[in-house]
Amino acid sequence: ADGKYVPFHASRQGRDFYIKIGDPKKTIMGLHQYHIHYTVRRAINFFNNAPEVYWNVTGDEWHMPIDKVVAQVVFPSVRDKSELRAKSFIGQEGSTQSSPYALEPNRATFTCGRLQPAEGLTVVLGLPEGLITKPTQWQEFLYLVADWWPLAVLPAITLSICFNMWWFLGRDAVKRQA
Repeated sequence: ADGKYVPFHASRQGRDFYIKIGDPKKTIMGLHQYHIHYTVRRAINFFNNAPEVYWNVTGDEWHMPIDKVVAQVVFPSVRDKSELRAKSFIGQEGSTQSSPYALEPNRATFTCGRLQPAEGLTVVLGLPEGLITKPTQWQEFLYLVADWWPLAVLPAITLSICFNMWWFLGRDAVKRQA
């Protein structure tokens, strides 16, 4: 805010990522401007081996208006800007209204003016095939495991606990015959 660092707290709730900006012990009044920078990994989709970024920049669950949004997508440089395909959408969910964007050989900048509550900015950027290497099937499998590990680990732990309880506590004693 105003060129100074402001403390923040970031957290996840399900698929949502929340950022709380400022000191919770201080109340501020008036207009404040914040610049939020973040890096996203694994956000590239591949269609016929051509990479595409489809990103909901602001979300549409804001209860306050947003005066201005500028989103930049940085990528490896291309020879010709005509190899890029871009589109942006502003407004409520499902809106087809577009907003301005500028393409450069290594970045796309999307901008929009005022967004009302429940409105957002979504950007789409198609890149030429081969510019970004598609993950291998093994990498995709590892991503899947990283995302969904509780679905494998929690049942395995439960099965292990149940088996141990049966093994040590639930089996009938072996009868010996003389």
